[in-house]
Amino acid sequence: MKRLIFIFCTLFFVHQAFSQGQQYLKFESIQHDFGVVKEESEKMTHVFAFKNISIDTVVINDVSTSCGCTAGEWKKTPLMPGEEGKILVTYTTAHRPGRFAQYVVVHLNKDSTKIKLRIFGEVLPREKTYVDFYPIPMGNLRFKTAHVTFDTILNNEVKYDTLFMFNEWSQPMTVALKDAPAFITYQAVPKIFKPHEEGILILKYDAAKKNDLGLLFDKLYILTNDSIQSVKSFHISAEILENFSKMSLNDLKNAPNIVFKNVTFDFDTIKEGEVIKRDFKFTNTGLSDLIIRKVATSCGCTAYHVSSSIIKSGKSGKLKIEFDSKNKKGYQRQTITVITNNPHNSSIRLVLQGFVKPENEKK
Repeated sequence: MKRLIFIFCTLFFVHQAFSQGQQYLKFESIQHDFGVVKEESEKMTHVFAFKNISIDTVVINDVSTSCGCTAGEWKKTPLMPGEEGKILVTYTTAHRPGRFAQYVVVHLNKDSTKIKLRIFGEVLPREKTYVDFYPIPMGNLRFKTAHVTFDTILNNEVKYDTLFMFNEWSQPMTVALKDAPAFITYQAVPKIFKPHEEGILILKYDAAKKNDLGLLFDKLYILTNDSIQSVKSFHISAEILENFSKMSLNDLKNAPNIVFKNVTFDFDTIKEGEVIKRDFKFTNTGLSDLIIRKVATSCGCTAYHVSSSIIKSGKSGKLKIEFDSKNKKGYQRQTITVITNNPHNSSIRLVLQGFVKPENEKK
């Protein structure tokens, strides 16, 4: 019951505040229907006209809106009794298809009173063109994306993905990979893209030929006959994991197991240029030799050294990390990925983090 009384009182006082506002400024209308408008209109505006009907000078302190898509402009100078004025309200339709209803609140200098205005309508979505579907231009060739992600691949697997393109040139365009690495083969469909024709590159990623582990990034180049930019580039990525599926139950039972004492180190705050050194200690709690297959850092600013790449059962090791904060500023989060022959958890990520103060920052 008390809660209902509180809500009623709150709504009553809010209503009173808005009602009192209209004792000072009398609007011709406090709402406007834009009707049905097109998204490509980009901006729709309406003028809310009013008159100071009080015997006092009134100042509009602010005009706030319920969304960044709506903005209000008004006269900042005091309004004398009987003076007329206007508030220009603009609604941005771009990228906002569908029905809308937004409030514009006029804040007065009189006892924090407010007047609520309202705009509403419906935005018809614009017809999409090839530019929307292929937003990345490179010369006369447009791409849906410039990064093909193969996600997770086992180290003896082959995976396929597709790069989508559109020829906006007035001439046929030839497309071929330039100096493709051995682990990537491709097929262009069609082999020659006609003017204003879509096409694809079917990419085949052979993890065995890549012969690596972990999260890997590569840059590939496309050679075309484009008169503006003949060579174009895009990136591919894949996380290659070791395939342990052929291990027997006995092999899995006797497998190595790496356990780190800590996987995160927070160095708090340091000054730019300082070098942070940290030892991440680990133990092989498994029953066979632990092999460190690979260590990868997220930045060239982070160096590492492993005490040994092979750790016997029950033995421990250290991964020495050095983070050089030269030319680094603000919050830093560096990761170190350790890949081993542990079939239960072959990839472990360590984190080194903290804040780097600029060298010339005053204390």
